[in-house]
Amino acid sequence: MKAVILFLAAVLVLSCGKSHRDNLVSSTVYQGKVLKSVCGNIAVQVTDGSTIGQSYWLDPSDSIEYVNVFRVANPCNCGPVTAGSAIRFRLVPPSPQACAQCLMWVPVPDTAHSIVVVP
Repeated sequence: MKAVILFLAAVLVLSCGKSHRDNLVSSTVYQGKVLKSVCGNIAVQVTDGSTIGQSYWLDPSDSIEYVNVFRVANPCNCGPVTAGSAIRFRLVPPSPQACAQCLMWVPVPDTAHSIVVVP
């Protein structure tokens, strides 16, 4: 009897963990424009009307005002991005970043999201 109870408890714990992990990955696909992509400093403006970014950001390098922007928190794993390009992306859980990046400072928004670019 104890073995059955332990088995059911283990199944319950494992299924709860899986459900929690699945909730961390967004199934929503957003559209955006890459404003900057320099040395792992990536800024994206959300262009589909969603409000997942910072509501307002003034880029100090050129004094241009942007709405609905964020910096990419996972530049090593987000996928190919080029400044000026339109992208489609999903939000993903944060992940360790272990790629080589230069030390050049580039202004980007304070709000950060981990993303993955989708076709």
